[in-house]
Amino acid sequence: MPSKITKNGRIRWKGRVQKDGLIKQKECATKKEALEWEAKKRKEDWTKIDTESSLGEWAQQYLDFAGKFSDKAYDEKKKAFKEFFAAVGSDGKPLFDHTAGVSTLRDCSKII
Repeated sequence: MPSKITKNGRIRWKGRVQKDGLIKQKECATKKEALEWEAKKRKEDWTKIDTESSLGEWAQQYLDFAGKFSDKAYDEKKKAFKEFFAAVGSDGKPLFDHTAGVSTLRDCSKII
């Protein structure tokens, strides 16, 4: 059942669903919208997680998110990704393929 919330003088409705110990919530403009969102979330399968993205896509998504930081912080993050993808091994081949899956990041600890 949605909860009525007042923020900055505006009335919002918070939909909240708990399933298998996980909680998802969303603020909506109307109670009807919050009820519909809750019903939709109850029907969804929460066990599926979309992890299929390449390292390059992940890095781009992170930089898009990091745009809200200061320009200096953003530039440092951008530089770090450039160096990360430009790294080469002793054989001259790139250490990381920007099209490889994000799970490749877990393998980075083996290199260090």
